[in-house]
Amino acid sequence: MKLDEARHEALCALVARLGLLWREDVAATLQQALTHASYAKEHPGTPNNERLELLGDAVLGLMAIEIVYEMFPEEQEGDLSKRRHSMVSRKAFGEIGTDLGLGAVIIVGGSGEDSNIRENPNVLGSVLEAVVGAMHLHYDWYELKAALRESVLAPALAFSEETPLTDFKTLLQQECHVRKLAAPEYSLIDQSGPPHERVMTVEVVIRGDVRARGTATRKREAEQKAARQAIEQLRLAE
Repeated sequence: MKLDEARHEALCALVARLGLLWREDVAATLQQALTHASYAKEHPGTPNNERLELLGDAVLGLMAIEIVYEMFPEEQEGDLSKRRHSMVSRKAFGEIGTDLGLGAVIIVGGSGEDSNIRENPNVLGSVLEAVVGAMHLHYDWYELKAALRESVLAPALAFSEETPLTDFKTLLQQECHVRKLAAPEYSLIDQSGPPHERVMTVEVVIRGDVRARGTATRKREAEQKAARQAIEQLRLAE
């Protein structure tokens, strides 16, 4: 597939951000990986990226489980499965796809432009999987794995480590629903320390009452701690 100069440069830059060297034979497959169904629907005969998305999902899943298997030798199958699941989540890949600038290079139809597909995290996550599927067809497995470990899998692991294996916020939501209470609300009430060692305190309020507080270096973790304490208080009150 012959690309105009601007498109060629954009795809070369994307491949470089993934940590790989450009190969001319990847151009057509990468174009397909970036072709959203909205464009293919408006241009009959144009293949979309859904088959490559399925392939890329499998590739990333295998690489992710290899990483957590190596990094957490003491953990059992259940916890490893949870870590892998959070690593390959569409939410994590959506954030990584945004960082990689996929929105600017997706090929979308008019309906896609109208619905802001380029900024949709779920779409960007799907496109990232399709791009990985395309790379898998053209690059050596070990070369690809080494590159994606840095550009995709390491950020995905960092994202998963911010997501506790037990989601206490979801559990608290369920506890409130069972008790016919209003949904919990979280507020950041304090931040202290220098920017690189910021400590945050979050409180959780249920029906106007402060139920618990949690403190951690990440807001997400502080919310989880507050939710866990709130669950304990609700259960002790029974």
